[in-house]
Amino acid sequence: MELFIAIAASAIIGMAIGLLGAGGSILIMPILVYVLGMTPSTAIPYSLGIVGITSLVSSIRYAKHLSINVYLLALFGTPAFCMTFFMRAFIIPSIPHLIHIAEYSYSIDSISMILLALLMAYASKRMITKDSEQHVHIVSPIVLSLFGIVIGIITGLTGIGGGFLIVPIMILFGGMNMREATFTSMVLIACTTLPSFVFEFFVQKYFHIDIFFFLLLGSLIGSFWGVYISHRIHQSTVRKIFGVVIAVLSFFIIIKEIA
Repeated sequence: MELFIAIAASAIIGMAIGLLGAGGSILIMPILVYVLGMTPSTAIPYSLGIVGITSLVSSIRYAKHLSINVYLLALFGTPAFCMTFFMRAFIIPSIPHLIHIAEYSYSIDSISMILLALLMAYASKRMITKDSEQHVHIVSPIVLSLFGIVIGIITGLTGIGGGFLIVPIMILFGGMNMREATFTSMVLIACTTLPSFVFEFFVQKYFHIDIFFFLLLGSLIGSFWGVYISHRIHQSTVRKIFGVVIAVLSFFIIIKEIA
């Protein structure tokens, strides 16, 4: 029953990725941790793979109608990829499982889930309150690369794609419209997550390929549907609905982890 619920949720998440290019991937980790009972550290490789492959497949379908800005992809994606891989290969393994602060001890798993919940709360705020069209600000290549580093750190720590940050960055600082930003977000997420997933796949001792396959299949089916209806549905309405869902889940995670 838990696996069936997780597959159904993955399909909804895939639809969000295909439709919005942001927001859906942030829901993968709560499903893996609270529905399937994985630890956050074990769940991150599954999240990286599901998010990366779903984003890649969705971006291929978008590529029929849009072209990628190679300059922005390299400027933003290269540092994001490098930082994600660096975090997963070197930083995360070196962090002790328990972190002691004064008289209290915190597990790295609880800290990562609380960080995820805070990011989810921020993502929900953006999805509910922000319009897709905003004033464009021109920034230097260095600033865009710094944004990429931040995305890489977040992806490495939490296993999410970071599309909820990539899309507004591409709109505000890359001069793209919503559909171009969505497409670029998918390509960037795939470039950032998939190399780290391949690394984790060979490093992880206990990786259940059957569970991964079923979750990925559900996500891909949802993404195909999301891309298909993206021309036929008002994205702002869907974005607000997912924003509310993400807000509720972020509150649940924080209560769960600090209780």
